[in-house]
Amino acid sequence: MVTKLQVFSSAFSFDIKTTIGESPFTVQWLLEALTEGDAAFVARVKDTSVADVDGYDISGGKGYFSRVYKVTIRFEDCGDPHIVILKVPGIESAEIFRNGEASPINLERVIDCHNREVYFYKHFAPKIEIPLVRVFRAVEWIPGKQMGCILMENLCENSDTASFYGSLSRGQVEAVVKSLAKLHGFFLSTPREQWAGKFQLTIMNTEEIVKGGARTMKEMAEERPEMFKEIASQLLPYMKSQRFYDYTIRDLGVELGIPPILIHGDVWTNNVMFDQRADGSLGDGLRALLDWQIIHDGCIAFDLARLLVISLDGDVRRELEAHMLELYFDSLKAFLAERNLEITFGFGQLLEAYKAAFITQSVFVLLFAISFTSKPIINEFEKKLQDARREKLYLRAYNALEEAVEYLKEIPSDKLL
Repeated sequence: MVTKLQVFSSAFSFDIKTTIGESPFTVQWLLEALTEGDAAFVARVKDTSVADVDGYDISGGKGYFSRVYKVTIRFEDCGDPHIVILKVPGIESAEIFRNGEASPINLERVIDCHNREVYFYKHFAPKIEIPLVRVFRAVEWIPGKQMGCILMENLCENSDTASFYGSLSRGQVEAVVKSLAKLHGFFLSTPREQWAGKFQLTIMNTEEIVKGGARTMKEMAEERPEMFKEIASQLLPYMKSQRFYDYTIRDLGVELGIPPILIHGDVWTNNVMFDQRADGSLGDGLRALLDWQIIHDGCIAFDLARLLVISLDGDVRRELEAHMLELYFDSLKAFLAERNLEITFGFGQLLEAYKAAFITQSVFVLLFAISFTSKPIINEFEKKLQDARREKLYLRAYNALEEAVEYLKEIPSDKLL
C-alpha cells in the first residue's frame, strides 16, 4: 500500500503549499487526505508520482452555501489524471429571494449547515444503503480554529443532475422514492437516542419565510394577476401566519400520528444525480443523493412533497403522484418488514401529511421559479430562452398553488392561523 511517506518521498516540481482556489486548504493537505482515504488515488500513484495539481471553482460562486472546486491531479507518467471535488462552505450564494435582497441565511446558519453534512457523512452514511458520494475527508467548521470542508469523489464524468427547467422522468422519480424509503426506514429502525434531537430545523427562520413568502406572493399577484391574483387572495391570510409554516413544515407528522425521523430536508432536482449515458443524456439510475446540509427531525412527507412538487411540472406530477406515494409506502413497509418491524401508520395518514407538506412546497416552487429566471441577460437569444423558461416554471407554480388552495380546505384553520 502507498503511504504518505511514499507520496512525498520525492521533490515536487510545484509548490505543495499552494492553496486550492480561494480555500485555505493546500495541495499538501489534499494529497495527504487522498493517500489516507482514496483507494483509487493510491492505486494511481503507486508506480508514478504527482506532477501537478490545480483546482477551479465550478460553482461560479453560486453553489448553495458552498464553493465547489474541481481538483485535477496529473502524474509524471502522463496517464489519466485523477479528479476529485473539494466543497468548502461559504455564504456567497445563499440568495433565496428576489431583487438582490438580503438572504435569510447568516454565517452562523451556514456553519451549522456544513457541520450537519459532515456529521451525516461521518456517522450515518456508512450505515445507509442508498447511493451516496464517496467522501475521503470531512472536516468540521470550528470558527476561530479551523475551516471546514468535504473532500469527495468526482461524479461529473459519468453522472449529472437533470435540468430544473424540465421534469424528472418516471424512472428517475421511482429511483429517488425507493431511496427515500430506505433512508426513512433506516431512521425508523434505528434507536431514537442515536439521532433524535441532534438537528432541529433552524436553517429557515419561519418569521423570515413569512415575510419573504408573503411579499413575493403579493408581487406576483400584481405582476401576473391572471395567474396569481385569485390564488394570492386565498393564500395570503395563511402565508402571513407563522403557525401556517410551523404546521406544514414542522408539526404535521406528529399531529397525524407519523413518528418524526431525521429527514434529508432538501430533496429536489439539483440534489439528485443520475447515471449519464455515452451520448450525454441521463438514465434512470440514481447515482447519488447530495447535499445533506439541512437534515433535521421532521416528517417523511416533507421529503416526498419537496421532491414531487418542485421537481415535476404540474401535468407530470399529477400523472405520477399517486403511483409514487404508493410505491414509497410499499417500499418503506417492505424495508421495515425485512427487519421484523411493522409500519405504525397507514397510507391515509401519509397522504394527509403529504397534502399538508405540499402546501408549503407550492410556495417554494414560486420562489424557485423567480430565482432561476432572474439571471442577467446577455443577448436576445438568452432573453427569449429565459422568458420561455419563466413561463414554464410559472405554470408549474400555478398548478401547485391551485392545488394547495384546495388542500388548505382540508386542514382546520385553527392549526394554521
